[in-house]
Amino acid sequence: VSIIEDEAKWVEVFRMFREGENGERGAHYALTVATLKQKGSDLQQQIDALRMAEVQLLEAASGEAATALEKAEPRSKADLQQTRSWGRKLVDVAHGKAREADRAARLDEPPY
Repeated sequence: VSIIEDEAKWVEVFRMFREGENGERGAHYALTVATLKQKGSDLQQQIDALRMAEVQLLEAASGEAATALEKAEPRSKADLQQTRSWGRKLVDVAHGKAREADRAARLDEPPY
């Protein structure tokens, strides 16, 4: 549903409340919708900030890892495979922890 379609539906609902002489209830819904939209905007800003922080963290880690790799002694093929395997497992664990934290945060939020 597009924003325009959504807005049109709310306009119709508010019109029905007003014509049904229940404008006070319509005002309550309008305030609740405004609160939800503000919360959504705040959450989007937080998501954008988190994505930016993640990009910056990746850039810093990549630079540090490249410097360390330049200074490191050559390794065997088996050692490189073990290192890659360890890296993949580390990413999987971190991703799982992030999902768990996200799930827990959503459960702490009151429903609207």
